[in-house]
Amino acid sequence: MGVCDQLEQELVGAQAVNKAYKKHLEQVIEYHSVEKYRSIVQENREAAATAPLKFSIEEGYGDKIENPYGMHSNSSSSNLSLSSKKRGILDEKN
Repeated sequence: MGVCDQLEQELVGAQAVNKAYKKHLEQVIEYHSVEKYRSIVQENREAAATAPLKFSIEEGYGDKIENPYGMHSNSSSSNLSLSSKKRGILDEKN
């Protein structure tokens, strides 16, 4: 067996070790990423469970729809009339 054959076998062995180590590192990184994600989700759930709600439907914040024209609407029929007003404005410009 020559020197070249011996070096080639060492190279193949080193490449195999390199491939196995790279795979191991990818698994470790993935595991730590998943664990970090789980801990963040858990912290967010705990924070959400203890945080007071800013708005509630009982206080009337959840039932009003504010549109950019300053009008308040609770029904879709007024939204339709707003749409027709918009169309009228567009028709006048054309």
